Amino acid sequence: MSPIKIFDIIEDDMNVTTDDLNSAIDAVSAELHRQNGNAAFVRGLHTVPLEFIVDAVIAVEELPHLLAAANFDPADAKAMLDFVGAFRPVVEKMLALATDLTFTMNAWKADAGAGALRVYSILKVLANDPAAAKHAEKMRHDLGRAGRPRTARAKTPRPRPFVPRPFED
Repeated sequence: MSPIKIFDIIEDDMNVTTDDLNSAIDAVSAELHRQNGNAAFVRGLHTVPLEFIVDAVIAVEELPHLLAAANFDPADAKAMLDFVGAFRPVVEKMLALATDLTFTMNAWKADAGAGALRVYSILKVLANDPAAAKHAEKMRHDLGRAGRPRTARAKTPRPRPFVPRPFED
């Protein structure tokens, strides 16, 4: 696939292509590494509040005898706090960009899809023409809607309403 100039529509001065973005992402990814490869460990403990970690750093710095017993490296924790502080705004911007880019792709695809459905509708009307019928059949197959058996939805029983009964002795 050839690189696509991303901002062609918006501004001609920007020469950012999909290849440029991919190269930048790859360069950043190459510099990152997993601190701990155990996904369960990360999933379970990444929710520890940053303030709690700051408190641990302060405690270990004020009480150095905790250093050996706690197996906690305050310098590494400070580096992590700096890293998170520096990259959190970047990640938030990247997530916003991903959301906007996904919406733009979906909106553009929706526009093209609406047009394609109109073409398909017209081709079905012109089905007496063998060329139109051929295209309509190909499009029907690609659309993948017709001919599939509908599965019956399992009806979930509605809970019976609670009706209080009189107390019996």
